[in-house]
Amino acid sequence: MDNRYLLIFTSNLLFLIFFGCESNLDKDFVVKGSTMGTQYQIVVRHSKEINTDLIFKDVSLILEDINNQMSTYDSNSEISIFNSTKELNQPYQISDYFAEVIKKSFYYNEISEGFFDITVKPLYQLWGFQGYNARQYEPSENILRSFFQFVGMDNIVFDFNRKTIYKRHAETEIDVSAIAKGYAVDIVADYLSKKGYLNYYVEIGGEIKVKTSHQKGWLIGIQDPNELMNSVDSVYLLNGAIATSGNYFNFIEYLGKKSKKRTHIINPIDGYPLEIKEGVVASATVISKDCIDADALATILMILSINDAIDFIESIENSEAYIIYYDQGELKSAETSNFSNFKNKFN
Repeated sequence: MDNRYLLIFTSNLLFLIFFGCESNLDKDFVVKGSTMGTQYQIVVRHSKEINTDLIFKDVSLILEDINNQMSTYDSNSEISIFNSTKELNQPYQISDYFAEVIKKSFYYNEISEGFFDITVKPLYQLWGFQGYNARQYEPSENILRSFFQFVGMDNIVFDFNRKTIYKRHAETEIDVSAIAKGYAVDIVADYLSKKGYLNYYVEIGGEIKVKTSHQKGWLIGIQDPNELMNSVDSVYLLNGAIATSGNYFNFIEYLGKKSKKRTHIINPIDGYPLEIKEGVVASATVISKDCIDADALATILMILSINDAIDFIESIENSEAYIIYYDQGELKSAETSNFSNFKNKFN
């Protein structure tokens, strides 16, 4: 048995990948690149030589296509063109990838009762997140309320069969970054499966999907927010996805009578970025069948209280979560009832 380890650091997770192979003839073939403002890595375990240049070329085209549809940093992308238009009730044709992500976004908006919302982009601009000019003071309640007319999934109308979307308010804009990387991971993983690969690992900016044909799996460590080089726990994945959302790296401290640290995650219900304080979730790691689901669910859990987060994820089939939260000045953890199953080598 040839056991090897790969240590990977991303913005939210520490990945300690354990490669357990069935034969000493198996090799690790690694493909790396950049996309969506972050890095990606693919590891394929195979007994024979494979064409990594071809994989890189094909994956690059897939990711380029996804970016061309959903990147808010590309003024010519489909999402940017939609955001910039002021035309109302005028159906705008979108491509398949984009349509799939919009469809899933409506689904998670519904089951989360509004806590997942891709129309919060104007609020990011108001609060100074996502590359917008940072502000020293919090906006007034009146200004915040004035932005709410642009926010809400009812401001966009989507027809999946026709692959069209249109606005009901000229200033409404959407941002699918909370779900797009997870979707991209799934698409790349699907490409590898169609190529016949049985053992692989796909990671884009901390969102992961794995597939194995043996019982060793992939050991993934969850990063300690206080000790970035350490993990607070770890799980074994055979076939599935894992994604994490966290607030301990990206926040703004606003001045005022009482200064407040607020994270980049905005509650679409009240319009406020989450405040770093007692009872607030600091990090949510979700295991699910597909990465798009793990990605969306992790975002939702960040906005809920710790008790509501556990109750919510327990109601979702085939999904488990490990949550780090603030309690009496310390970071504590909680997990769903079956999360411990993934701490064993054979799950």
